[in-house]
Amino acid sequence: MIRLYLCALLLASVPALAAIPVDAKPLASLPNVAQPAPNIVTAGRLSAADIPRLVSTGIRHVIDLTADGETPDFDEAAAVRAAGLKYYNLPIRGAEDLTPENVARFDRLMIGVGGEPTLVHCSSSNRVGAMAALRAAWSQGQATEAAVAEGRRWGLKGLEPAVRERLTPAALHVYGPGGPAPAMKEAAAAFSKARKVKVEVTTGPTPEWKAQADKDAEVIFSGSESMMTDFLTTFPDLDPKTVMPLYLRPSAILVRPGNPKRIKGIQDLLTPGRRILVVQGSGQGGLWEDVAGRLGDIRSVRAMRNNIVEFASNSGEAKQTWQADPSLDAWLIWNIWEVANPTLADVVEIEPQYRIYRDAGVALTRRGRDNPQARAFANFLASAEGAAIFAKWGWVPSAPVP
Repeated sequence: MIRLYLCALLLASVPALAAIPVDAKPLASLPNVAQPAPNIVTAGRLSAADIPRLVSTGIRHVIDLTADGETPDFDEAAAVRAAGLKYYNLPIRGAEDLTPENVARFDRLMIGVGGEPTLVHCSSSNRVGAMAALRAAWSQGQATEAAVAEGRRWGLKGLEPAVRERLTPAALHVYGPGGPAPAMKEAAAAFSKARKVKVEVTTGPTPEWKAQADKDAEVIFSGSESMMTDFLTTFPDLDPKTVMPLYLRPSAILVRPGNPKRIKGIQDLLTPGRRILVVQGSGQGGLWEDVAGRLGDIRSVRAMRNNIVEFASNSGEAKQTWQADPSLDAWLIWNIWEVANPTLADVVEIEPQYRIYRDAGVALTRRGRDNPQARAFANFLASAEGAAIFAKWGWVPSAPVP
């Protein structure tokens, strides 16, 4: 019984012993050594003579944030492993490597050591502190000042301006055509309110915003798949892997308020003498032909063509033409234009057999891909909250089954 009692006492004491923090005092000779948290020691560059002290102090893991080229005469990885310690290398060369991807890797390393005694070092502990600050903010949700203070405990010094730049919620720059603009701007306002990040949405014909978008765009949205494909050529910085189709809207017929010509659908637009306005561009290239030719009857295409009297280059120009020329009977466009301009026209739904759907999509530039807020905004657009906002403006995730 006495032996069992002693064994029980010994087993019960093991977790308590394991929880005793490592003492960094024997490592005081390391450059810029600090102990910002239990079982975590931070420092500057190691030498071969430091490795035995790490072992005697009880360090079990070494996370090295330097590149191999910084110590050409010392193979740290081999020396640490030869001493029986676990070694990990995540090269952080400077501010340019303070990216969300590297911080995520650093977070996984810190989680992976499982609270065991660990040394994290670079050449001066400055990079260690920068990564710790960004981890505190991005992975652990700390506010900027708290995250910076945490970084300082880990050795943050000269890289603090770079860290603050990444933690300061700069405005997101979003660009795209006018069609999805009302929904996009409302979604941006909701995201901005929730995340405390300013979102600047610039819309209109591409030539009006291309030059500025080349400089600062993080998110670009489109009004159709063909438009998005054009954007991938127009904006080489746009990352094709981030393209995400969002929501659809159907083609529709806009008529004068009160529908004085009693237009009920596409068949009425094929009647000789109708005066039709269409858009040939801005994601609507070929829309009228797709509608008229949907049933494979060339006579419908001929009849529609004969009745088109105005070809606008974009929807904004079409709106001006519609307002300036009251002789126009119908405007073939998307339903969303009536939702956004309810006093401008009435909407006539196109018969299901003639109806065409095209989508709005979103993509990130390489600048946006590296910005956690830009990625979060794209995900917000695709969320249930984003879908509800777009639905208010006439967009749907999928077409209804006839």
